Amino acid sequence: MEILGVLLAFVGFALGIYEIINTLRGKENKRVLCGVVISYLGYGIFNSVSQKDLRHFGVAFLFGLIFYAIKVLCGFLRMVAKHEKRSFRKNLIVLAVLLVGFIAGMMLPYDKAEEAKRAAESNARMIEKAASSAQSANSRTDSEATTGGEAELQHSTEEITAESGEIEKNSSTTASSTDDSKEIKSFLKRNKEVSETFARNLEDALSLTGLGYTLDDISWFEQTDDWAAGKRYNAQINMKDYIQIATIGDEIYSIKNTQNSETDNFLYRNENLKPDAGKIADGSILLTDGELGAYGKEVATKSGYKYVWYTIPTGNYTVENKAKQSTVFVVSNSNSDDVSECLKLASDGEKTRLTVKDGYHIELSMYAQILLTPEQ
Repeated sequence: MEILGVLLAFVGFALGIYEIINTLRGKENKRVLCGVVISYLGYGIFNSVSQKDLRHFGVAFLFGLIFYAIKVLCGFLRMVAKHEKRSFRKNLIVLAVLLVGFIAGMMLPYDKAEEAKRAAESNARMIEKAASSAQSANSRTDSEATTGGEAELQHSTEEITAESGEIEKNSSTTASSTDDSKEIKSFLKRNKEVSETFARNLEDALSLTGLGYTLDDISWFEQTDDWAAGKRYNAQINMKDYIQIATIGDEIYSIKNTQNSETDNFLYRNENLKPDAGKIADGSILLTDGELGAYGKEVATKSGYKYVWYTIPTGNYTVENKAKQSTVFVVSNSNSDDVSECLKLASDGEKTRLTVKDGYHIELSMYAQILLTPEQ
């Protein structure tokens, strides 16, 4: 869709140049002018949708403003050259409308997360390019130095080999620790809102995913809405994989793969950490997303997507939200499209009523936590 938007912009430029030439020749064509308008509006629509940034409408108006200003100027020059008399009142009104459209368009809302993501990817590409250039220059320098001094260094190298083996053995632990320290310092420099303890815990959790992720692989990192027991962060790995990190204090509670909107694909979960739901009355049922507890069981779809069913006794319940936001679904065991209730709880402590019929189970949204109390 973004490519189509760029293509329409080029079409608009081409038609605009053609119409400017027609203006100089005194053969203005309204069909061509309409083509320019449609092309630029199409650019604004397609790019706004693909990049979640309505400011592209402002850019479209800017393109139109530039084109029409040149067109009016060419018309004025022709009028002077041919000693013609023409009124430019309508043209000035059109220019004013385009200017207002440009200013208003640039004030339209946009997705800040997408904007931050694009900026992070751009910065990462620039850093990668600079690093590649530096590495290439260093390689050439090292090669020249090695060629010139190879004969002279050969004898010294043989004498030092025995000593360096011992030194390498003693320093391997220190070097590993230094590398880790550099990664943590670099991560903290890029993300000043988190603590060193958090960075170390995240480094350990990433290594336990088994995917070889490190702190240096995180190309984009941003805090999002809190969950029941702490903070959450969205991150991008190597500019392609998306994950969400849930914390309790500075401890890492879980890491989920959120690629393609997956919500229950845990890459890592600290089973020793338990969210604190406060005091729970006898007979009440606490359900926490991702935790099986006494009523949950893991279910997989045909495509391999895993999630949790909570099968609780049938009846009427009072539902209390224990997270910042929770969505509760009551779904048929035999047909996942049969959803008898969908409750959206927007604040911690919010209460409502829920009925669970025979043959139905409960499903929760990501990081939801609810307390169910049977009604007497």
